[in-house]
Amino acid sequence: KQRKEEKRSNLLYGTIFVVFLLVAAAAIIWKSNIIQRTATAVTIDGEKYTAAEVDYYYHNLYQNFLNNYYSYISYIGIDTNSSLKDQTVSSMGAMLTGAEEGTSWHDYFLNQALDQMADTQALEAAAEAEGFTWDDEMQTTLDETMESLSTSAAAYGYTEGQYLSMVYGSTMTKSIYEEQAKRSILVSSYVNAYQDSLTYSEDELEEAYAADRNTYDVVTAQYVRISGAAASTDEEGNEIEVTDEM
Repeated sequence: KQRKEEKRSNLLYGTIFVVFLLVAAAAIIWKSNIIQRTATAVTIDGEKYTAAEVDYYYHNLYQNFLNNYYSYISYIGIDTNSSLKDQTVSSMGAMLTGAEEGTSWHDYFLNQALDQMADTQALEAAAEAEGFTWDDEMQTTLDETMESLSTSAAAYGYTEGQYLSMVYGSTMTKSIYEEQAKRSILVSSYVNAYQDSLTYSEDELEEAYAADRNTYDVVTAQYVRISGAAASTDEEGNEIEVTDEM
């Protein structure tokens, strides 16, 4: 009877120990972002993408947007220190971007990212079908991109992994970043090569212009605001009545 109780006790503690190890292992794996990094976040035409891959396009689009509209961010109504999920598109933002007013900026950039991913995937497939392959010039661009990453990280006092996590989120790794950068470089080179291969006669250009002049006629405007208000005090600082004539 004593041996049976000891065996039962040992089995119980052994089971508890195994469960503890499993929980600890699961916690370690979760904190390492292995699951989040490899889990499918979205599928586009049969190709699966992880959250880190989506973040690559999402954050690049967001940063490019901030760079392009830097002088108008306050008018657009984006607070760069707050979550985009809690910020809605203003009327000014809708006018500049074509986004639906009242939707969240997070949804806008996410949809833009997914569209760009679909475009990249389609163009990559077209490049492969036409035998457009990776060359030395593209490799040089990729090497420069990775060197820029290293330089930027060092400038802020971070490792490359820490810098990528800061910019793209905790699931981003150097290998994922390099893979997506390589895809972007290939697709960009393919598009440029395709555009360079196109030729048009003068008559074709004139016909295209006549059909849609507003696409080609662009006006750049600037304005300077000058206050026309008269001073409400005299030279000695005394308040005076401002007349219509003044």
